[in-house]
Amino acid sequence: MDDVVGKLRRSLQERGLSENTIIVYTSDNGFYEGEYGFADKWYGHELSIRVPLIIYDPRQPAWHGRTTDRYTLNIDLAPTLLTVAGVPVPNRMQGRSLTQLMNTPTTPWRNEFYFEHPINIPAVFIPQSEGVLSADRKYVHYYNVRQPADSYEEVYNLKTDPQELTNLAAQPKGKALKKSLVPLFNQLKAAAR
Repeated sequence: MDDVVGKLRRSLQERGLSENTIIVYTSDNGFYEGEYGFADKWYGHELSIRVPLIIYDPRQPAWHGRTTDRYTLNIDLAPTLLTVAGVPVPNRMQGRSLTQLMNTPTTPWRNEFYFEHPINIPAVFIPQSEGVLSADRKYVHYYNVRQPADSYEEVYNLKTDPQELTNLAAQPKGKALKKSLVPLFNQLKAAAR
């Protein structure tokens, strides 16, 4: 990756475009490489729902090297690209321009988000799923699963279990955690529709 980006930047410099070209690097969602006994992607674990994102704007030296642990989502990409291009962001667009975070890291931002995998592929069984991540708490609901149950839930305290090894859904402390997350889940799911 470093070699390719280096060649791209050299080519931009040779063409006199390096000071007016924004470079954005991101990818598809994360990929299981045997973790939890899974392969591919699709489920709600952190390593599957997180994606890398790097934005380099040579016109904004104050941004260089700046990082954030705030929740940025793929729906933020279009508003961000429009903003850096100087184009107004339509009100109907979901997401927010990340330039707000880059310019003012303390700007009020989302503290949670809804995620889903609603695709049903009968030939390759992958349960449909949806969930919510809020600070250090996560609720995941799998539905359209095969017998013996119609659905399956996961609840994690990411502060004490960042690798998501202990599903708390059936434990007393997990039930309280779920009870606190389900209203938020329902609210964010409705807003996403």
